[in-house]
Amino acid sequence: MDYGKFQILEFKLETMVPDPAIVMVAKRGSGKSWITRDIIYNFRYVPCGAVIAPTDKMNPFYRKFFPDLFIHYEISTAFLQKILIRQDKIIEKSRLKKKQGKKIDPSGILIMDDCLSQKKTWAKDTTIREILMNGRHYKLTYLLTMQTPLGIDPDLRLNFDYIFLLKEDSAINKKKLYENYASVFPSQAVFEKVFAICTKDFRAMVIDNRKPTDLLNEKVFWFKAKERKFSFGSNEFKQLHKKYYDPQYKRKKTAALFDINRIFESKKRNNVDIKVEMV
Repeated sequence: MDYGKFQILEFKLETMVPDPAIVMVAKRGSGKSWITRDIIYNFRYVPCGAVIAPTDKMNPFYRKFFPDLFIHYEISTAFLQKILIRQDKIIEKSRLKKKQGKKIDPSGILIMDDCLSQKKTWAKDTTIREILMNGRHYKLTYLLTMQTPLGIDPDLRLNFDYIFLLKEDSAINKKKLYENYASVFPSQAVFEKVFAICTKDFRAMVIDNRKPTDLLNEKVFWFKAKERKFSFGSNEFKQLHKKYYDPQYKRKKTAALFDINRIFESKKRNNVDIKVEMV
């Protein structure tokens, strides 16, 4: 893609560094799901991972290619800590196996999709900071998607290896994108013109923060996702899902919650009078 003196090349996902930290800023309807799926496709051979996606509970997307057992709808410090503990143990195990001439892939992936509604739970969490700032040492790929540019603190925004910016119409938000993610451009006007071209037809502008250069054509790219059909994770990962996942769990939990007999029995045990009047 050419614009004036700038030649913007297509971004190749396979060129990403191992265990990257990735952020995607994308409003609804901008093609976020397609790009997210393509990124995960690039890491489909990673042995294991976890998805935290509150909206996936009502609008299933990840289960089409990611084992349901490892899809979560809420963030908790305990869960995030378990991920780091698991990575720490598997890395140590891989070192021991290497001495024996054997090989274990200790890598994993964590996707946090549209979690800003629970921002108070994790934005200041020290575990999230550890994942973002030292994820590569844990062999952990981290992908965060947000609908707004300023969903996380400035010091965290500086630690992403790759930034995916999708179509945005708001002048205010475009200014925020430029000031907080795209200051590599000489001016906001130049950024907005290149941004408009890169994000047409559900494409994205990609900024490579790992490149030690100020040259735009080496840091800024465009990307368009391809349709992918795949199943994420190792065979062992998928077998764990088959062994422990209960597809009726949600139905059973809902049924128990709204079981009228259980409700009335509970009230009876607590000696609470219930008056029912038919009108």
